[in-house]
Amino acid sequence: MDLIITTDQFELAEKLAFETFARFSRTKGHYNNTSDSHLRGKIGEIATSTALHELRFKVENTYTDLDRMSEADLAISGNLRIDVKTWNIEHWNEMGRCMSVDQIGKLEKKADIIVWCISPNTLASGISVSVAGWNKVSEVRQAPRRLTGPKNGRKVENFQFEVSEMRDIADVQQFL
Repeated sequence: MDLIITTDQFELAEKLAFETFARFSRTKGHYNNTSDSHLRGKIGEIATSTALHELRFKVENTYTDLDRMSEADLAISGNLRIDVKTWNIEHWNEMGRCMSVDQIGKLEKKADIIVWCISPNTLASGISVSVAGWNKVSEVRQAPRRLTGPKNGRKVENFQFEVSEMRDIADVQQFL
């Protein structure tokens, strides 16, 4: 499902990304900790929330509350916890749909499913974001392990799903 990010949504994403980047700018993580990566993540969370609203789900946007950062990004009807991972289209084929092997334990405690999103390289109001699909967190350990990362950069051991293994966002109802 492709969604256009409105000016209001983009401004919210910028505000939230600035806040989260300020909080974590000195923290070393599994992925690049940049203002761009925080903005990309917030745009994916907003797109996912919008897609689920369009599918008539009642969505709680926990990603908007900095005091709830250790929780899943979204919740449906209080009983389905959703973590959102957003990838730049330029990295989708080789590095998209990944979850760090070192992060799996934390993810299993906070979420039930992962929603995968794809954003364009340049982030701005009016962009189209694809809510590409989802997988159960319980499936993460069965995904193939791969070292992924930039050609001349640090590689991270990840579980990586194939595109063919993703479920359509409209099929979330099956999980409830």
